[in-house]
Amino acid sequence: MNKLEFPYPELLPANTRLKPLSGGHINGTWLLSAGGGPYAVLQRINPVVFRRPLEVTDNYLTIYRHLEKQADLGLRLPAPIPFSNGQFAYSDESGAAWRMTTFLDNTYATEHADRAETAYEAALAAGRFLAGLEGLSPESVAPVIPGFHDSVKRWERFLEVERLATPEKQAAAAPEIRFLYASHQLFDEIRALHLPQRVVHNDAKLANILFDGATGKACAVIDWDTVMPGSALADFGDLVRSLAAEAPEDAVNPERIAIKPDFFDALCRGFLKGAGEVLSRAEMDNLLQGAFWLTLEQALRFLTDYLENNVYYPVQYPDHNLVRTRSQLALFRQLKEQEDRLHAILSARLPVNNRARL
Repeated sequence: MNKLEFPYPELLPANTRLKPLSGGHINGTWLLSAGGGPYAVLQRINPVVFRRPLEVTDNYLTIYRHLEKQADLGLRLPAPIPFSNGQFAYSDESGAAWRMTTFLDNTYATEHADRAETAYEAALAAGRFLAGLEGLSPESVAPVIPGFHDSVKRWERFLEVERLATPEKQAAAAPEIRFLYASHQLFDEIRALHLPQRVVHNDAKLANILFDGATGKACAVIDWDTVMPGSALADFGDLVRSLAAEAPEDAVNPERIAIKPDFFDALCRGFLKGAGEVLSRAEMDNLLQGAFWLTLEQALRFLTDYLENNVYYPVQYPDHNLVRTRSQLALFRQLKEQEDRLHAILSARLPVNNRARL
């Protein structure tokens, strides 16, 4: 993409160059530079995923204005940048919204962690971000994807998709379908916890944490598009899902997936240090349930998309979402097999007399 393909080229500074950035599943992202190094990130909000994309940009402004007031947040924030006429967002003919944010220089992102310290840093940043959202009313942030983590409704939709899937796909995914039928009651158990609804990130995986290029410390949480009302358990669950085992989301040998207890301990320490002061006791006691929940839900989402002919997640080959499903289910099995050990690790880090043992 070059500048002339942006629907409002007159709103960008002269001599602006655009370089595509990869990594995200949903939105188009480009790095902007003019003369010197990069100065901004331009994004096209996908109107297929976000049916009201201007709500996404409005949410971003609300969240940024809340977070920027907190001098002790301990995170860098990608600030919204207005276009040359002062507007922060525009819609194009396709219904997509466009926005710009500051480029956070001297940072890097990764989808793999080879040290427990990296897991700790990621969880600390995610916890700080969650704590920073405290005090932001859920009513002030639009639910841009209604029912995003409503796994019960996702299960109901899966049943319809499965019924309409081709016999070939039903046969290929038969073991995974049977496993989900046997395990989906977890979604009802999570709903029955009746935990507080608060503004949370909702996609707090490792890929959405930026690290300082000089120190290696986590310094920013990005991709705020799904920041909306939800459960703190979801954020911890995504951290565990993306960091507790040394395997990619689409591991082709899922039988090799193994939980790393030292990484799980690092996640507990980091998340509780970052967010422990704002979490209720019920939230802290059920953090491990969040790991089970998000891992199984992600498997359900991948399998739904596979049966529906890959309409949501970009794929590199026809069975990509089925491979992703198998990887997530293998991780879920590992988590459940080590439930007692993981629960002991978490319990050792939970507060005593309102102070976490970190």
